[in-house]
Amino acid sequence: MLKYLSARQISGDNAMCPGLFAGGGIALALPEIKNTPKVIGTKQVKKAINKGIAQKVFIAEDAEPHIIEPIKELCRQNLVEVFMVKNMDSLGNACGIEVGAATVALINTEP
Repeated sequence: MLKYLSARQISGDNAMCPGLFAGGGIALALPEIKNTPKVIGTKQVKKAINKGIAQKVFIAEDAEPHIIEPIKELCRQNLVEVFMVKNMDSLGNACGIEVGAATVALINTEP
């Protein structure tokens, strides 16, 4: 199941990361994403999906297709929810890193 999230910028006390996820009734605040257990990067996301600990996967639309298509397929096979994000910079920013990220998975740390 793919969900496409449009990008927008909100300012003020409830600020979200510029260009981050909002739309379709979904809005994730920057501190919520930054402070949620996660893995960043395609190799780590693949491992999390295969281990069964990935709860949600965020994929940047501007990432190379040969990088993200296998992740989408793994998510489909393992019934992991996928959210498409406008660009890699927004996704990296949301994670608190200074570089872009093609994929990020929120993980379950409880056994």
